[in-house]
Amino acid sequence: MVERHVGPAVLTDIMHAADVFSKRSELTTADSRLVIELHYSLDQHVKAAWEAYQTSRNEDDLVDSLKVLCDVRRAEREAAKEAAKAAKAAPPPPAPAPEPAKPAEPAPVEANEEQPGEDGEN
Repeated sequence: MVERHVGPAVLTDIMHAADVFSKRSELTTADSRLVIELHYSLDQHVKAAWEAYQTSRNEDDLVDSLKVLCDVRRAEREAAKEAAKAAKAAPPPPAPAPEPAKPAEPAPVEANEEQPGEDGEN
């Protein structure tokens, strides 16, 4: 018969739970490390999972919640990597086309200058 419980009957904190679940092969080593990383980054979902465990003392629910959380976080990280890779590989947007040149306006005529054709001469 395989002993299911490794460690004390009650888990002391989320890091202890991650370690125990990893030793029981209920969490992979990578998942256990991710849970600890998320705990240190004050992830609200890890905190909520731990608070639910403290109320129910149901280890199966806790390990299931942590597995799902790890899957979601890994998928989010993978999506962020793909988005960054796509943004890096995408060509830069084309430069805006220059505005067409306006026709040159005639220079203003000063009052003293005679306009051709004003006095009948051309």
